[in-house]
Amino acid sequence: MTTSNETHPTDLSSLARLIELGRKYALIVIVTTAAGIVVSLLYSFIAADTWRSEASILPSSSSRMGSLASLAGAAGLQLPALDMGEDFDSVVYPVILQSQTITEAVLESRYSYTVDGETATGDLYAYLGEESFDRAREGVLDIIQIRTDSRTGVIRVSATTRSPALSQQILDVVLGELDRFNRERRISRAQRTLEFVEERVEQVSVELDAAQDALESFQEQNRNFASTTDPELLRRHAELQLQTQLKTSAYTALAAQYETARIEAVRDLPVVTLLDEPRLPTRRHWPRLSLVLIGGCLMGFAIGLGFALVRETGLAITRAVQAD
Repeated sequence: MTTSNETHPTDLSSLARLIELGRKYALIVIVTTAAGIVVSLLYSFIAADTWRSEASILPSSSSRMGSLASLAGAAGLQLPALDMGEDFDSVVYPVILQSQTITEAVLESRYSYTVDGETATGDLYAYLGEESFDRAREGVLDIIQIRTDSRTGVIRVSATTRSPALSQQILDVVLGELDRFNRERRISRAQRTLEFVEERVEQVSVELDAAQDALESFQEQNRNFASTTDPELLRRHAELQLQTQLKTSAYTALAAQYETARIEAVRDLPVVTLLDEPRLPTRRHWPRLSLVLIGGCLMGFAIGLGFALVRETGLAITRAVQAD
């Protein structure tokens, strides 16, 4: 297959026609462009200022499907089937952050902030002006934005409101709730192993105490068993001694496993690692004068050029009709 760098004649003729229209209707294009700039300036002064606080979460490289699936399950969520090599924090955390559990906690937390020079204290229901949980939750999801870097897996979370302090406080609450939810509701494989081994240690400890008590009771009741020739007593003593030894060995092995399980549980403890902590924004997020002006200028120019194109097309159709 061959490729060509030559420009199609139709493209050149279309571009030339647009340039010709721009020159012919230069006044209209200039007026609409200027109007676009004026409208943009008015919008910049009228529009409410918004402020964005941002944070970054560093995914854990040791995440496992089982533990993260249990974390999502605790929130009543289902995960898609994923390859074991993927970074699951980058998949699960955005889902958890938008869950009803997190958004409800964010809504009901108390905030202190200033909007348009007026200081306010209260929950987000008051800020959003909503009483319904469903509508207020939609408002929270509009405030909180979540983006995941597909290359690094870093999760970027931001909160945008009309108050710099409120944006930072909301983000602090979001990340705090994520960490709390992670620690309290996530049941990892290591934690389940620890609970099982701990239960077995307690059971075997009781059984060992019973075996030792039985052996001591036998020895108390048969003080001369060491010199006896009674085969029944000797058999009974050997049996009790063997049970005690087996229970002691089992308890020793389980105690070692318990210490190992404790170390693994601590190592596997889910922790939200912040790469960048939320900061108080010092520069407004929107409106940005430069972007608004560029947008208004382009829109005004496009409107003027569009008007010229429509007018010329209409005139051409009129001339064609008259010629017929």
